[in-house]
Amino acid sequence: RHGCGIFFLDEFNLADQSLQAVSRQLIDSFKISLCDYEMPRGFSIVGAGNRTEDGVPVFEVDKAMERRWAWYDVPKPTRDGWTAWAVSRGVLPDVIAYLNWKWEHAFDPGYPNVGQITSTPYANLPAWVYVSEMIQAQGQDISSDMMGELAVMCVGSVGYSFQMFTA
Repeated sequence: RHGCGIFFLDEFNLADQSLQAVSRQLIDSFKISLCDYEMPRGFSIVGAGNRTEDGVPVFEVDKAMERRWAWYDVPKPTRDGWTAWAVSRGVLPDVIAYLNWKWEHAFDPGYPNVGQITSTPYANLPAWVYVSEMIQAQGQDISSDMMGELAVMCVGSVGYSFQMFTA
């Protein structure tokens, strides 16, 4: 209950209005009465989310909540910028090479609809990093078929193209 830090609300605008209302209470008073929680002094609240124009399924943030935040747009990564980051983090060279060849597969516009619960994977950069991690966890003897299947599990149908790329 002491010290300082950041209370991070990731993917904030994926929360429906009832959860956003609880967050508003936390932002306004640093307390949540529902569970008798009080944020320690020295903490700041930071939220992150996607924009509706990115085609991501998000809930609209109401005007009262909108006024309680400072908003910053983080630009979409560029191919060169992401490649440099990926190389420095040990992302699998096959994944880096594939996305340099098919950058449009880094972001899949086929997101599910707002409020739709789905287990269908879709391509995004964190999912491609997960593809890399899954393949690396299998060891060096992994077949291109298995690499492709892991990719499909993580990024959806664009994983088939990755499978052909690595064959």
